[in-house]
Amino acid sequence: MTAPNNKFSLRLIDAHPWRDNSNPIWLATTLKLYRNMAKYLFPSKMEPTRQKQLLDVMSKALCSIKELSHASFLQGDEISSLEKQFLFEHFLFLQGLQEACHKTEGFIIDDSGKFLAVLNLKDHLQMQLIDCGQDLENGFAQILRLESELAKMFEWSYNTRFGFLTADPRHCGTALVVRLFLHLPALITTGELKELIATTDGIEATGMMGGSLESCVGDIVVVSNRFTLGLSEDEIIRSLRLAAARLIAEEKKARQKLMQDDALKNRISRAYGLLLHSYQAETEETLSSLSLCKLAIDMGLLKGMDHQKLNALFFDSRKAHLLSLHAQTTDEEVTRSRAKLVHDAFATSSLLI
Repeated sequence: MTAPNNKFSLRLIDAHPWRDNSNPIWLATTLKLYRNMAKYLFPSKMEPTRQKQLLDVMSKALCSIKELSHASFLQGDEISSLEKQFLFEHFLFLQGLQEACHKTEGFIIDDSGKFLAVLNLKDHLQMQLIDCGQDLENGFAQILRLESELAKMFEWSYNTRFGFLTADPRHCGTALVVRLFLHLPALITTGELKELIATTDGIEATGMMGGSLESCVGDIVVVSNRFTLGLSEDEIIRSLRLAAARLIAEEKKARQKLMQDDALKNRISRAYGLLLHSYQAETEETLSSLSLCKLAIDMGLLKGMDHQKLNALFFDSRKAHLLSLHAQTTDEEVTRSRAKLVHDAFATSSLLI
């Protein structure tokens, strides 16, 4: 097991978009647009030579867009499985990118660390943007500008009834999927989250690593638009903005209810001890413990630590990110590096319980 290739991992390490985020609840947002070329079959139905031709044309077009900062192309068969894992972690995908392993597939990144294009995987083009400033409207405007530049060069596959056509019929219409990464430990603890999600129109929710809310690692809930067809992009953005506002308001109320909960204080104490004294740390237990310590900051129980540091730890403590900074060769070394990363971050902190 080796560290990701320097040709892109070190560029992204220096440009992690979440490092300046100090929001106690809203950790990140991803906005994804799916697009396919008119008069071309979907990638799974195309001949390899045709796929490669289309890949070359699309990659050159994307790299020519001035709004992208020093964009570069990565061919699917030229980067390792671990490097794809790094991209998966950095850009907060819920499904892996390991299928992009052929010379007919590829990726585009730029120096901002916020933009990723996936070419010829299931659709001809997936464009994803990360935003950590809770500015949905600005993030959408940015990715729409990129799409508009490409629309000057290509004709998209579009139907007057079904909108933009995609390989997955669930993405037709606007072909826009927006995901909000919200830290909602109090609502999960009180059991109120499921009802809130069920009574909020047009949204669905999963854990950070996919799956149901019952297996919500680190108490990070990913809220996304349920529909892409029958709504405009502005309506999708507005509905998610309202959903986020409601969930954040209810989370703050739930945190107030838990202020004097002795069982929760006990869980926080145990989590703090695990983070401060573990010799090895697995991903899920680390994220779960970080969640409780992040909640402790709002309860006034943890000093010497802030939301900005903890928000960064949620993302920096994952496997491929650790491997990009250290030359580990075994899983045991990765777990020790994770433990050390957390030890160093909590070195000047103290728990007031």
